Amino acid sequence: MARIERWKEVTIAGEEIIVRTCQKDRETRRRAKKNRPSKESVIKSNKRQLTRRIHAIIEENFKVGDLYITFTYKPEERPEERESAKSDVEKFIRKLRAAYRADGQELKAIWAIEDERLFHTHMVLNKPGKEGEKALNTWSIKGNFWRDEIHIREHANEKGEIHQDFYYLAHYLVKEKTKHYDKVSDFQEKAYSRTRNLREPEVRKYPLKHEELQIATPEGYRLIDGSIEEYTDPLNGDIYRTYRLRCINGRPYKRWARGKKARKSEIYHLEKNFIEEQMEFFREL
Repeated sequence: MARIERWKEVTIAGEEIIVRTCQKDRETRRRAKKNRPSKESVIKSNKRQLTRRIHAIIEENFKVGDLYITFTYKPEERPEERESAKSDVEKFIRKLRAAYRADGQELKAIWAIEDERLFHTHMVLNKPGKEGEKALNTWSIKGNFWRDEIHIREHANEKGEIHQDFYYLAHYLVKEKTKHYDKVSDFQEKAYSRTRNLREPEVRKYPLKHEELQIATPEGYRLIDGSIEEYTDPLNGDIYRTYRLRCINGRPYKRWARGKKARKSEIYHLEKNFIEEQMEFFREL
């Protein structure tokens, strides 16, 4: 094994391309094993990994106009245990799924239940039709809910750092889910739930040819402001660098080269060709 190993991971999720590079140094890893990392640094690292995972899923499956909703309980309806809250949400999801089906839609959702006595549920789901709206309103029997359409806009987190688009949504969902986590072992529990029909983003890994981070922007994409990040894994000392790119004019594989809109039967092939072209671009860097 070489003393230093470098690789890059390219993720195509919806309208974003997420590039993450890693540098593994055997000597650095040896030193990291001797120095026991702090509990706080490991928890922070776990939150970062969870945010990255949820962000890619949201980018791949949801769009502007879909909903982010927080469900709460009335005091008299609040369950005593988290398992009861989980059961309530699962029943509610089944009701939503039937209502979406009545509207000729397929429900897509990802959600997390806070691990504290209030048992708030944070959920991202595709925009409902008439029957779906009725089903959403049935939660008012148990409590309240606040809803907001997903917009493409800049958000500032609690440190004032700017994050774009769906990344902050994932960051907020993870923050609310894990705000009571005070042990590394808390992350062993499943942090979120999802409907089975959510698509997985395309992820590939290639050798990294350059020691420094090379930010490359393929045609039709722009670098997202504030998305460049560098951090060190507290457990092994590996150095990671990431940046994110967004389509300038929406998903390019929805149209043919001359701008003609593709039919649904053609989008699958356009998408596959598009993914291969972008992966080839990054593989050659």
